Amino acid sequence: MSRGLSTSRMPMAVAVYLPEHYPRLLATAEDASDLEATWQEWHQVLQETRQKMAALDMHLIEVMIDLDALEQYCQEQGLKNTSSTRAQYAAHVLSEQLQRQAQLQQRPPLKRPETKKKRRSR
Repeated sequence: MSRGLSTSRMPMAVAVYLPEHYPRLLATAEDASDLEATWQEWHQVLQETRQKMAALDMHLIEVMIDLDALEQYCQEQGLKNTSSTRAQYAAHVLSEQLQRQAQLQQRPPLKRPETKKKRRSR
């Protein structure tokens, strides 16, 4: 018997932006007309979405988006800068972060060389 995956166990990436980067996002996004006019409005929508998702027992993980890296990703993948691409990119970045964490946890701890401390006699 197979069990379905619980959405509460699956983290969902959500793209977030610094306030000072938001004007650039508006200037480069294909769907800028669908975005909130200001970062403050966008941030309010993010907070409302976070509350709705929490009520559904869904775990959102904020992924800070580097717009240079996003633009490079769009070019490499042949994609336009749209909400679905930004969501895909945020999921990609989160996946990479989680993989790195898992790799770090699998490494044996570093052994520090033992040094003898000399005590000063007074």
